[in-house]
Amino acid sequence: MDNIPVLVPVVGSLIASIVAITGVYFATKNYKLSKDRMISDIFPQSRIQWINDVREQIFIFIDAYFEEKNFEPIERIKLQKTKIKIELFLNYSYGNENYINLKEILNKYIETNDIIDHSPLVITVQKMFDSVFKRAKQEAGITPKDDNKMRSEFMK
Repeated sequence: MDNIPVLVPVVGSLIASIVAITGVYFATKNYKLSKDRMISDIFPQSRIQWINDVREQIFIFIDAYFEEKNFEPIERIKLQKTKIKIELFLNYSYGNENYINLKEILNKYIETNDIIDHSPLVITVQKMFDSVFKRAKQEAGITPKDDNKMRSEFMK
C-alpha cells in the first residue's frame, strides 16, 4: 500500500507519454494524407481538359495536313484554321520555348508539302505538356523527391 503514491506519478507519466506518441503518430499520418490529397488535386479538370483539347487539335492539324498537303500554302484553309486554334490555346507571354518551337513547326507544315517525319511535332508537343506538368507541380509546391515518389507509386 505504501507503493501506490509512488506508482501514481509513474502511471500518469506513462499514460501521458502514450497519448503524446499517439498524437504525434496521428498528426504525421494526417499530414501525409493531406499532402497526398494535395498531390491528387494538382491537375484540376480545366488543365486536364486543356491538354486533351490541344491533343485533339494537333491530331486535327495533322489530319488536315494529309488532306491538304498537295494544295498551295495559301489554299490550306483547314490547316491554317487549325493552327490558329492551337495558337489560341498557348500563352506566349510565358516565353515557353516549347510554345515557340511548336509555332515554328506548325508554320513548316503550312509552308511545305514534303514532311515525312512527324516526330519533331510529336516530341515538341510532349515537351510542351511536360513543361505544363512541371509548372503545375512547382505551383503546388511539389519537390523533386515528392515527384519521384509519385512516379514510383504510379508505376506500380
